[in-house]
Amino acid sequence: MVAFPDGSEIWSEGRIEGEIAATRQGSGGFGYDPLFVPHDASVRSGRSFAELGVVEKNRISHRARAFNALAEALGQRSE
Repeated sequence: MVAFPDGSEIWSEGRIEGEIAATRQGSGGFGYDPLFVPHDASVRSGRSFAELGVVEKNRISHRARAFNALAEALGQRSE
């Protein structure tokens, strides 16, 4: 969210679809990363977030998607 001095706000949201693995996969990342297998077509099927490289994970993460949506909304606001 971005709040402006005039009281207006811009919100954005990011989601990543996936599934919870039956067993931990990989040793990278933190928290749920070894258990979450994203459905994103740009990553090889079946790999958990813990098995993805940092760059690859950050490209498809819910945070990246939210930030990209926010950047787009901010760009439209300035037009």
